[in-house]
Formats: sequence, structure tokens, C-alpha cells
Amino acid sequence: MGLRKSALTTLAEALSLVRDKALREFRTSNELNSAAKRAKAFYGVTSDPTEAGFILPDGALLDLSGKGKDIDSFPLTFRQYDMGDPAMLPYEEGRRGLPHASVQDLYGTPTSVSSFLDDAGAIRVDGDFGVSELTRLPTNRQRSIIAELGTDHNQWEAEMTDPMSNESFAHEILNQVTPGQVNRFARENIPLRLLTNEGRDLAQAQRLNNDQQIDYAVDRIPQGAGALDLIR
Repeated sequence: MGLRKSALTTLAEALSLVRDKALREFRTSNELNSAAKRAKAFYGVTSDPTEAGFILPDGALLDLSGKGKDIDSFPLTFRQYDMGDPAMLPYEEGRRGLPHASVQDLYGTPTSVSSFLDDAGAIRVDGDFGVSELTRLPTNRQRSIIAELGTDHNQWEAEMTDPMSNESFAHEILNQVTPGQVNRFARENIPLRLLTNEGRDLAQAQRLNNDQQIDYAVDRIPQGAGALDLIR
């Protein structure tokens, strides 16, 4: 019990040290940067959530229906995925015909979705299943769009991913999809981007209030570790 208390105290100190830095460093500008502008020009935008794959900082929904696109525009995507699958073809209105990973064709080289999210300040969404993936703090417009998409779902799954490792480090099911709840999720979890994997695991276990997971996470932290040892 002493080790657990000590580890949780150390975690609290680490989070206190990185919180303000994370809130500054991972803010998303309302202005579209070059990566976001390039994506907007490449995909186009849609007003239909079932066709959308990403939300840009200005609230625009990137059109991943594929309608009006030439298959040759996505050579990397078609090579990586069996796009001969009739589930993905033909492109048509009213559904997302392209996988989120088609962003690799935007860059012309294999890249992870989370890297694109971080570069463009975008949010991955799946309106059919009620899912959003973030790497940064969302803009006011992005929060509002997620809340609008969430009106068709009883629950909404929010996930935060590390663009360096492409691994999820925070996950929550939102029973009320409001701009405020999306903002709370992001602000509570964005400091974890600056923690080590051990620190993240302990933070998640503590929030879940899962004794078994807490004990497991504590065991992974070296005895005598200080707050700085849990910071990247």
C-alpha cells in the first residue's frame, strides 16, 4: 500500500509539472496550416457526416466518400488495402468509401493517421460508429461538430493517441456528447502526452479506479522514481 501511495503521489507531481506546458504546446489554431489546407484541397469537404473522415480546425468535414475521385489518386492506399473489396467500391454518396489511412496518399509516402492528425490539427471521426480520435486540444468549432455528430448516438467514444508511437493512451465513453464534455476529455488527458508509458498507464488505471491495473502499473515504476522520471 505504501508503494501505491508513493507512486500516485509521484504521478500527481509529474502531472502538475507538465499540465501547463501541455495545454500551451498542444493547442490547435483556428487558422488552417499548410497540412490542413493541403488535405482540404486533396479530399474536398462534405456536409454529410456519413461521408466524412476528419474534422479540420475550422470545422470542415473532409470528404472521404471518394466520389468524383480517380482510383489512381490513391496508389499507396490501394496497395496496402485490398481495395478490390466491394465493401469499399464503387465510390458513392452517403458513405465513407476511403479508409482513414488514405492520408498516406496525401503525403505520397506511408504515414500514420495520428501523425496526420497532429500535423493538420485534425480529428478522426467515424460517424457511423460514434468515434473520434484526437492528438491535440480541439478548437471550439471541432468540439461543436463532434457534439452535433453525437446527437445520433447514445454514447460517443473519445480516444487520444500519441503521434510518435501511434498508440492510444486515453480512452473514454462519453454518455453526454457536448462541447464541454469533449473539451474536458481533451484537457484532462493531453498532459499524458508528456509522460512516459509507465506514467500514462498509472494515470489511466487511477482514473478507471481499477485496483488490479493500479497495482500492475505501480510494479512497472522503479522504486525511488521521482516525478521527473515519469516525464518524457
